[in-house]
Amino acid sequence: MIKRILLGLGGTPFTDVAIERAVELAKGHDALITGVTVVDTKQLAQVGPVPLGGGRPMPQSFANSALLSLRNGSRKQSKNLRKNVKNQISQQK
Repeated sequence: MIKRILLGLGGTPFTDVAIERAVELAKGHDALITGVTVVDTKQLAQVGPVPLGGGRPMPQSFANSALLSLRNGSRKQSKNLRKNVKNQISQQK
């Protein structure tokens, strides 16, 4: 019996299929689904416009605000995922 399902959320075309299968399995085994994704925060801190010849690292305050924006976006994605999963469950009933 499956108790927990770890669902990778990569934003690829396969994510929707993975969600569908995870919901089917969870319903059949009364299991809990946990969605995960990966963010490279070091690479994120290096994102931004760099003037020609600049090449200096971005200020920490900008990196922190970018990370905060990402976290807020993740919360929104999480809410959308929950809504999609609920819709999938209601369609399968």
